Amino acid sequence: PTASGTFNYTIPLTGGCGSVGSINATGTITVNPIDDPSFAYLSNTYCLTGVDPTPTITGVAGGIFTISGIGVINATTGVIDLSASGLGSFTVTYNTTLAGNPCPNSTTTIITITNAPSAAFSYDAAQYCQDATAPILTFGAGSSAGVFSSSPVTGLSLNTSNGDITLSTSAA
Repeated sequence: PTASGTFNYTIPLTGGCGSVGSINATGTITVNPIDDPSFAYLSNTYCLTGVDPTPTITGVAGGIFTISGIGVINATTGVIDLSASGLGSFTVTYNTTLAGNPCPNSTTTIITITNAPSAAFSYDAAQYCQDATAPILTFGAGSSAGVFSSSPVTGLSLNTSNGDITLSTSAA
């Protein structure tokens, strides 16, 4: 059969020792489908300090999750413990063997756990005169860019894309 289902068969047997005519062997065979082990997480990359991700199972439920290396996962729910797993890429496997179906199957996905980006930055001084040279912006370790804002919102001439301050147009 090329599909799952229940099929009847007939096998003609002809000839043989002392047989006259033909004999047919008949029966029924059942072909079961292979389990669908489909599952997915919302993303394939998570921050170490983020919320532990839970997969959505779109295939056969009732299987078991495993994770490679030092990754930590709940075998029943597939929730990954990000902080306990540490940094790196991990292979998550969902196997339907425990679902009780006669044709189990499995599938995998790669999950990467990274450090959270840093928002550390500073200017070269805390006070400036309106006619002074523009403040020099320095990013902290692991930082490179972001969206800048000031409080109060009015008064400071701040480029929100790169953090540059224009002192000559800022309020005193």
